[in-house]
Amino acid sequence: MNLNPPPETDDVKVLKEWLDDLYEFLKLPMFPAGIVGFEETITADGSTLTAYGASKLDSTDNAVDSTLGSGTYVGQIKTIVMTEASNSSIVTITNHQTEDDEEATFNAIDETGVFVWSGTEWVTVFATCTFV
Repeated sequence: MNLNPPPETDDVKVLKEWLDDLYEFLKLPMFPAGIVGFEETITADGSTLTAYGASKLDSTDNAVDSTLGSGTYVGQIKTIVMTEASNSSIVTITNHQTEDDEEATFNAIDETGVFVWSGTEWVTVFATCTFV
């Protein structure tokens, strides 16, 4: 992919090739949905987490048992943090490096899981949550 500055030419074919490369680059999911620093707060039991950005688990009213499905692209990063721990909560990671349907238990404020998508599974980069 050509990420160089625009060519200094009047050749329409060269300029079109550069614009096509730029267009393809801008379609990459570097900033999913065009949002830098995307966060979601999960309060409902049975929720599906987005596969990008950060998910904050708030279990004030009930356990927040949820699911993390597959990623979209290699290198995608997912962060999960328990922000309110009135009830222990479980995130089922459908494609995890250790096993499919791996369960991560979050039961204290600031317990965290950071994962990266390998193309076929979520790999744990850092975790203070407990894997059951």
